[in-house]
Amino acid sequence: MAVQSAAENWRAALGERAVTLRADDGLAAQAAQSLDVVLCNPPFHQQQVVGDFLAWRMFQQAREVLVVGGALYIVGNRHLGYHSKLARLFRGVEQVAATPKFVVLKARK
Repeated sequence: MAVQSAAENWRAALGERAVTLRADDGLAAQAAQSLDVVLCNPPFHQQQVVGDFLAWRMFQQAREVLVVGGALYIVGNRHLGYHSKLARLFRGVEQVAATPKFVVLKARK
């Protein structure tokens, strides 16, 4: 369902531009330094456990698969403090959009 939703959102926003969407274990199967951009809405809970362990894993994987100069864009709840976590892995982190509840961050490798 998530892949279908992503495909529908992609088409609505960007039309028929080429994109590859798939369900996987994060970016575990992606080759190192093979992507220019990663878009991510990391979960902050798994069943009844709340935390950032899944997001942290996704951030680490994104760093490995991005080319130098590549970018990770994430959307997350403001209270999760992803900005400081991303700053530990990436050379530059900036807020590109926000609402009172959510932020969109861009992290550059």
